[in-house]
Amino acid sequence: MKTPIYSISAILAIAAILYMSEPVKPPVKTFISGVITNPNSDSIKVYNQTHEFGARVNYKNEFKMSMQIDSADYFTFYDGNETTAIYLKPGECVKLSLDTEMFDETINYTNSEESTFLSKKFLIEEEYFKAVDMDSIYSLEDSLYFEFFSALENSFLT
Repeated sequence: MKTPIYSISAILAIAAILYMSEPVKPPVKTFISGVITNPNSDSIKVYNQTHEFGARVNYKNEFKMSMQIDSADYFTFYDGNETTAIYLKPGECVKLSLDTEMFDETINYTNSEESTFLSKKFLIEEEYFKAVDMDSIYSLEDSLYFEFFSALENSFLT
């Protein structure tokens, strides 16, 4: 009599565990496509610490790539000797255009507000720190030091 009770209890326990556990979600495809004027090489690469994806640039200077990622993350977009930051989310379809003659100034993202922010942030940083010697910034009085970084923060916010 005890054997059927134990069997039913075990079956119910397994059923409860399976019911409460989340199903495994397959990775969603993310797409990146774009046009590169004056490409530095015949291929591009998108990578971070755990993933690396590549694609060929065709004769029209266009590329298309798909990748499977399971969560949003920062990546590096690489064309020859130039790189830029890109933020990708699963299921996104990002379009990118740039001219390598003025890489950072011409990069344009469609369907990725985060990547657009990153490219503009980099331009602001480049402008702010181009003529500034960081050692001289670190040696400023506290009030001037905080004023410098407060102005930088305001530039980012606008």
